[in-house]
Amino acid sequence: MRRFLLIFSAALALACPNKESSPPAAAPPEPAAVPAVVQMNEGEPNDTAPTAKRLPGDAVVTGEISAPGKKADEDYFRLEGPGEGKVADFSVEAADFDVALELLDRDGNHVAVFNSEGHGRGERLARLGLAVPYLVRVYAANKGGHGAYTARVTFVDAAAGEEREPNHRPVDATAVTLGQPIQGYLADKADEDWFRFEVPVPAPGVASPAASQEAATVAAVSPGSQEAAAGPLVVPAQAAAPQSEPPAGSASLEPAGNDGEQQALDAPPVPRALPALVALDISGVPSVRLQVELTNEAEAIFFTARSREIGEGIQVRNVALRPGETTFFVTVKSAWVGAGKDARRGHNLDAPYTLTLSLEESTDNVELESNDELAKATPFSATGTMRGFFSPKADTDFYLLRYDAPMLLKVELSGVDRVDSVLAVVRALETGKEEVLLRANDGEVDEGELVVNLAAEAGKDLFLKVEGATRKVGGKWVRDQENPEQPYTLTVSARPDEGLDEREPNNSPERATPISFGRPLRGLIHPRKDVDYYRVDVSDSPVKVPLKATASGILKVDIALALFRLGDDGKPVLVQRSESGKGDQSETIRFTVDPGVYLLEVKDTKDWYSNFLDSYQVLLERDQ
Repeated sequence: MRRFLLIFSAALALACPNKESSPPAAAPPEPAAVPAVVQMNEGEPNDTAPTAKRLPGDAVVTGEISAPGKKADEDYFRLEGPGEGKVADFSVEAADFDVALELLDRDGNHVAVFNSEGHGRGERLARLGLAVPYLVRVYAANKGGHGAYTARVTFVDAAAGEEREPNHRPVDATAVTLGQPIQGYLADKADEDWFRFEVPVPAPGVASPAASQEAATVAAVSPGSQEAAAGPLVVPAQAAAPQSEPPAGSASLEPAGNDGEQQALDAPPVPRALPALVALDISGVPSVRLQVELTNEAEAIFFTARSREIGEGIQVRNVALRPGETTFFVTVKSAWVGAGKDARRGHNLDAPYTLTLSLEESTDNVELESNDELAKATPFSATGTMRGFFSPKADTDFYLLRYDAPMLLKVELSGVDRVDSVLAVVRALETGKEEVLLRANDGEVDEGELVVNLAAEAGKDLFLKVEGATRKVGGKWVRDQENPEQPYTLTVSARPDEGLDEREPNNSPERATPISFGRPLRGLIHPRKDVDYYRVDVSDSPVKVPLKATASGILKVDIALALFRLGDDGKPVLVQRSESGKGDQSETIRFTVDPGVYLLEVKDTKDWYSNFLDSYQVLLERDQ
């Protein structure tokens, strides 16, 4: 019996440990107090601002918009949060009519209207900053509408990095810090969110960025890059002009005047000031096609971008800020979708967008957005290389070049990952629109483009256009490629135009390169489908002229040579064609012509191949 008691006592000791060695567990913390939600009635009379129902805390309000009599019924509520660190969410549900909300300041002045959802669907005013009280008017948007409604108001702590309504004006704009993201909501179809940001004041002695759009119109270029590719110009000894005749025993003629060329190319360019540049990134919002605008303190819009599709974001690089100013605004809103009666603007009460603005490195060889119009073309950098981005989708970049002397240019556009790029030469029409003179789109995705023998006339504007190629998506041709991370480079090299080469663009009769007897010209078949026209003018000849035209062959391309006469209507009429040769074999035309104007046409027989390295030579002679 004693043994049993000892065993029982030991077991009891193990089951009940000593209080000093194992103190009791601390009591769990009491849950934080949750503010009570007050149930209340609207409290008539509350149909004016002075009689507004005060809502100092979370509440559910039962109300009614009475059937209209002499005056339509409307109910006012006064939102008074505990301070600037709080925001309010005010929503109304009404099954029997189209309810609308009007936000007013504490003195009853109009601020904004919220009416996006239609009959029976309710409305919501979210993230209302409560540094000062506001009034909310509840009313029927449809004439004669009435019925019961339920309003709910919730006061919560303002989240860091988030907009606060109302911010639809510059005076109410939410301040943002460059490089730090901020969230916002397009909770209503008419909602506009304004954000204010500051850029550093330019250092003393730095030229104003204003000069970059006016004074930087001269492009300095590196000589010799195309001359090596053009190859020697072969001239028959009996046909060479005296000043161009090669030394005895030589069959080649190299362009002369290297000293003059170097002096022209070494001329100091007009200085280009550096504006401040920003990158802009806005994430997409379901059901919303985004639109963003940049303005200055005068609310003058100087940049606009829209997402291509609903739900897509916007990314833009190298946005040039207005010179001499430090305070700017970004406006985010919903863009219109559709046309006519079907046009609408989306909104989303629950999904936020994220806006990020950051300063970019400002150098003299970057594009200046927006440069999507001829009038806004970026003056080409004095370094000969420009850097830009295919961003946002459907982005188009224009560049302006101008030279003091005739030049022949080689323009190279680098490839960019995920983008099929297009390089074009355009000119401005008197109407303000553009005319495409030459387009290069030989490369595919990731590949670059090249334009050669591009003629720049002295003192005249020359425009380059960079954009993504169209592609077929869902049965529609769209221009939607972009890459906001990897820049492209646009490089221009030049040499003086000494009359020894074709002058692109010469792909139409009216832009044909003049050619003289006995003076050969070099040309390149590039890009694909390139056609080179040469103008032969024998209109002053008193008699018929026996002509002999020869085009030398080149690798890869089967040359075709044709002779046309220009009719009285300016249209070319075929006289003779030669395209029997293959590869590097030459083509020759012999024909006795009447006085008039003629064209020589040189092209690839298949309109498919090109060669930007090897020049052909076209020679016009009087046939013996």
